[in-house]
Amino acid sequence: MNTFLADDRFSIERDRGLSEVYEYLKTVFCVVGLAACYKMTSQPVYAALSSIFVWVLLDNAFGLHEYLGAMAAGSFDTAHRLFASAPQAFGEVTVFAGLGLIIAVTMSTAYRRSGPEHRALAGVCLGTIVVLAGFGVGVDMLHAMVAGWAWFDRAVGTIEDGG
Repeated sequence: MNTFLADDRFSIERDRGLSEVYEYLKTVFCVVGLAACYKMTSQPVYAALSSIFVWVLLDNAFGLHEYLGAMAAGSFDTAHRLFASAPQAFGEVTVFAGLGLIIAVTMSTAYRRSGPEHRALAGVCLGTIVVLAGFGVGVDMLHAMVAGWAWFDRAVGTIEDGG
């Protein structure tokens, strides 16, 4: 095996590894680019899209949905009764649902206040974000279900971490 590839810093599973830093840089680029679009056009959809990427950056860097999901799971007695094996997952889904509602309200308001050509572009961007987020949540849930199944766990974990 190539020693360059064996270096742990290049592992996609390593927190704060080079691949994760690269992901942060891409997200910062999206935030700055969308903020610049907002500054140049004064169209609110760009500020709203930029705020989505700010959340993604903060969530990736600090594990906010895991932290908030654990808090939510601890505060819902129903979660422990219905999801005894995975109250954390229930909490994370609750956090994502709440966040989704906030994003939907923000985006719909910004969408209505923007011009038609900017709406079209924002629709494509938002559609792409929704598909990627749906894939991420789906793979995350699949990974939780196959935890401990040797090669399948590793394969799904690689897909989850690598996007």
